[in-house]
Amino acid sequence: MKFTDTSICAGRCYCKICRDKHGGRKWRTKLARIAEIDRVDFECPHGKNWGDVGIVFDKSVYEVPKKLGEIWATANFLIAEATKKKPIKVTNSERLNEVLELLDVEVPTIQYTETRGAKHVSPWGCHYYPTKQKWEEHPPTKKICCHFEANTVDMPPKWDIDEFKEAMKDYEIVEIKKDMSISECIQTAISCDLFIGVSSGIAHVMHSVGIPMYLVTYEWDIRKFHKNKSYVFCRSMEQAVMEIKKHYSDGYKPSLHEPIKDEKPICNSLIWAHIADLGGSFAELVRFTAEKKASAEEWERRKQICMACQEQDSKSERLFRPLNDKYYTCGKFRANPTGLLRNSVTDGCGCILNLKWVGKSQECVRKKW
Repeated sequence: MKFTDTSICAGRCYCKICRDKHGGRKWRTKLARIAEIDRVDFECPHGKNWGDVGIVFDKSVYEVPKKLGEIWATANFLIAEATKKKPIKVTNSERLNEVLELLDVEVPTIQYTETRGAKHVSPWGCHYYPTKQKWEEHPPTKKICCHFEANTVDMPPKWDIDEFKEAMKDYEIVEIKKDMSISECIQTAISCDLFIGVSSGIAHVMHSVGIPMYLVTYEWDIRKFHKNKSYVFCRSMEQAVMEIKKHYSDGYKPSLHEPIKDEKPICNSLIWAHIADLGGSFAELVRFTAEKKASAEEWERRKQICMACQEQDSKSERLFRPLNDKYYTCGKFRANPTGLLRNSVTDGCGCILNLKWVGKSQECVRKKW
């Protein structure tokens, strides 16, 4: 890829050295070797002249992040900071203004500027102000608000969500979708009895809404992102179902889950061992977690084909086999070093089929789907 096509060039972070015709020539020479630059003294694709500088970051200005969870936490942090010392300067952000409008607090003086800020904060753990529309305790309606979409790979696999809905089939499941505005998400939540989800931007919004919360963690140690917040910590979807049923029988019992210094990350070894063995390499793992997901219909179609498959491996054993009472493999589970040298067509891919069915670009090693 050409350097001029990268986000680094688009961000104008290196203009100062790049547009220094003489002082930056050594830098551009190195760049030309690795980034498909036609000539060392190339013209700027953004129209900058020699000697121009790029984006100037102001050390007195707070920069606003892009993701919802970080914006929500940063908005609360900035309100507290502006209360202590007036005024503070913040890079102009429509999303930040949207968040501030939803919070039930008198926002102190904040000066907005088009200048990019150099002040980046780690707002996790700061006090969250309540939203104007708040959840209030009410007689149980058996309506459960859920949000399982996240930008990270802690998003539950489809079968876990299906099993959750099956286990809670006597309850009304109300889903928060990505195309909903923050205000719509809040309005949806306040009519429900509780919220269940993963660590996401919506989860941070729910802290301010004040609704009883059940967060499913999977591999990630989410405690540092939800420091000083009360919720029920669920290591698996099965535990979440159990805790929610207790909610209706015994009441909500939240806790503060503080990060513990030097503690090893929480790890649901089962689900992540499965993901790690999906492709047999880190590159495959990255591809799997980043690729588009198959539709629910396609997932079910693949599952039925595999369950009906009677193909055998080199030892005359059926390829399709249960790993336990929930997960299936194609051939012997590739959990040991020798499994990496297998002939996948002959002996199966050795992966967890439940996970492989999810990936849109995945395919059967014997071309059955």
